[in-house]
Amino acid sequence: MPLTDTAIKKAKPEAKQRKLYDERGLFLLISPKGGKWWRFKYLFWRQGKATIPRHLPRRKPERRTRTAG
Repeated sequence: MPLTDTAIKKAKPEAKQRKLYDERGLFLLISPKGGKWWRFKYLFWRQGKATIPRHLPRRKPERRTRTAG
């Protein structure tokens, strides 16, 4: 079941790091200090790895409109 925006906002830090799993290897790592980071878990040559998806801007993307011509 995918994570919802509400579940992510309500997630509180605990004494240890914890993971909230989304789908297909994507999870949200919550640190004890309150930091939240997205990670992607995958297998490479039968060894588990986790990588950081590219950083996305915090601002909303601008709407593009079609121009005539």
